[in-house]
Amino acid sequence: MIPSSDSKRRLAAERAEKASAKPTGGEPRPRVLRLYRTAVRCILWRPMTPGIKEFHNFMNHEFRVGLRYEYFHFKILSEADLQAVAWHLVREFIDSYGSSSKFKVLNKPYFKDLRIHPDLAIFYKDKPIVLIELKEGKRLSESTAKKEWKRLIKIKKKTKAKRGYLAYVARWGVGKTLKGKKGKGAKYFFELPVTLEAVHTKAEVAEWEEQFRRKAKYILQK
Repeated sequence: MIPSSDSKRRLAAERAEKASAKPTGGEPRPRVLRLYRTAVRCILWRPMTPGIKEFHNFMNHEFRVGLRYEYFHFKILSEADLQAVAWHLVREFIDSYGSSSKFKVLNKPYFKDLRIHPDLAIFYKDKPIVLIELKEGKRLSESTAKKEWKRLIKIKKKTKAKRGYLAYVARWGVGKTLKGKKGKGAKYFFELPVTLEAVHTKAEVAEWEEQFRRKAKYILQK
């Protein structure tokens, strides 16, 4: 049996995640870069417009791999950086299908009736179909996760969006922050954690955090 394009992409994503999770001691290794590009640029041929299933697979695999890679290599130092990287990954996925004219990926569109602006929103025929909230920090608290969940549920009730994602990069934490049943939002809301502690030792994360502190602040030379 010939593997489908989706299964090939998932396999490439898993290989890239395993490779990028290992400390590289400086610049990324060529093999890691090749695997990363294969996964997040989605270079395999796609013959149709992406559906919600294809997009969901992308968010759970290539999207998370891309965020982890950029975060570990200090390309994401703030939520603004995270938003830029996330927008680029989503835009590349859509473009890889040749569907750029059918979809719009917007940063912080304002939903006037709700007075809410999600970090990212994907529009199809001028209607929002996917909403994404993004967070960056040491650890995502349960209260923050619940707040973002409520925001996404609120937007869904008014827009009938198909998916709502809470994606975050953090140093500490293993697994999802929100536990238990999600109720009516079970088929709509998805939490996407990307944490360093999930794939590195505590000592490695502490060492990485020291470098992060130095790189996140720019001091002007006198």
